[in-house]
Amino acid sequence: MFQKVKKTMPNHWKSNTSQPLSTKGRRLDDIEKEEEEKKIEELRTQEILRRMVDLRAGLQNLISTKFIFAHFSTHCRTDENIVVPAEGAIVEMSLEGGILQSWHSFLPPGKIPAGSRNDCITKARKTHQIPLDDENLFVHSNEDIFEDMINILYNESDGKIRPIFCLSQEKSEIELVLKLLFERSYSSGTAEAKPVPKVYQLEDLIVNIQRSLKASLKDFSSKDQERVKRFLTHFNSPTSVNYKFETAYFDEIPSCPFHEEHFRAEFCSLAIVRTRVFVMMDLLCDILQIAMIDGIHIPRHSQFKAIDIRVQELEESYRDSARTSAEVIPEKNLFGTSTGRLGPQNGVTVDLPTNMPEAYFTAKQDQHNHSVFFEDPDADDNDGASLTSSTTVYRSFKGANSSAANISLDSSVLNIDNTTIYEEDTDTESILANSFANVSIGPSQYGDDFDYQRRI
Repeated sequence: MFQKVKKTMPNHWKSNTSQPLSTKGRRLDDIEKEEEEKKIEELRTQEILRRMVDLRAGLQNLISTKFIFAHFSTHCRTDENIVVPAEGAIVEMSLEGGILQSWHSFLPPGKIPAGSRNDCITKARKTHQIPLDDENLFVHSNEDIFEDMINILYNESDGKIRPIFCLSQEKSEIELVLKLLFERSYSSGTAEAKPVPKVYQLEDLIVNIQRSLKASLKDFSSKDQERVKRFLTHFNSPTSVNYKFETAYFDEIPSCPFHEEHFRAEFCSLAIVRTRVFVMMDLLCDILQIAMIDGIHIPRHSQFKAIDIRVQELEESYRDSARTSAEVIPEKNLFGTSTGRLGPQNGVTVDLPTNMPEAYFTAKQDQHNHSVFFEDPDADDNDGASLTSSTTVYRSFKGANSSAANISLDSSVLNIDNTTIYEEDTDTESILANSFANVSIGPSQYGDDFDYQRRI
């Protein structure tokens, strides 16, 4: 006799009248508590941003306030919230000084989660093009990356790590990448443990600036009030702000050398954060009566050129890496057809033999004329079931009418449709006329076989 085993449920799945469970086995009171904590955190965040951009202390306070923008690209993000970093960029800016500090680096991917390598390669090909294994790109150690980031994030006046701003759809992934980078530096034992910076939404920052301007509207002159009202109308919701930052583009803002070679500036973290800085100044400088200066508030390509020789050498190594990993497309294919990034115009590129014989195209034409659609090369001449060669039919046809046409077959060449082009016919219209006029497709001594061949 088998002993009956009593099945038991995990404790967190057990339910009673005092502790109802959700469909996923979680206590409803725990879910409510978590939602309440999120609301409290959101209110705390909004209060921090409100005080950061409060105009009641004067316009100069907002003009001189320093903001930090960040963007990180990844190879993949698993269902367990494990990220494989690819590239990162951080920029410090203020409305009066423009870009103050910047950091950019390609991030070592580290250990790839099991089964995720193909996802990493697929995403890289579709977006940022950064390879997983390239020593020329990952020149910075984890310690160097952490130190360069802390130099921008650390506030010496109060000894705290300053917050980071990004778009709402990037927030969760950037938090995971920052946590990973800080953990890498701590695991080496060389860096002092510091808290991971807070990440806030850039849309919330602009909306709080909009609210602060609305509350201080009476302090502006009548002329400035019109500009402020237009701003309040256009950017009164996170969605409108997000659209502005997502679609903005400046010709004078370069990407990193790697993405310049790949023509993928829209996926370059450095170009993205630079663009957001100038969008921020473009939105607020006129309203706050800040003079727009070339190279500070108006981007110029020359302001981003590196002066340090070591930086120039590093940028050149990035270009070399991009050239070796990029798919190089020549200006013209072997047929002389102009090509672009989408391939050749008016046709498909065909690889020709390295040592092309002189009669290559003649042999290809002869192969086409004697293909299975025209004749059976293994059939006997007397086999009535096989199709007669169109070339043979054509020669017989010309032989039967040569006395009337008074033209020798030696003075002509076969065209691709088995008609004749004569040497004396140099005009295109004459060639086309002869091509159609010198072939009879109607009933003849050759019967229906010839009709069938011409239709093919």
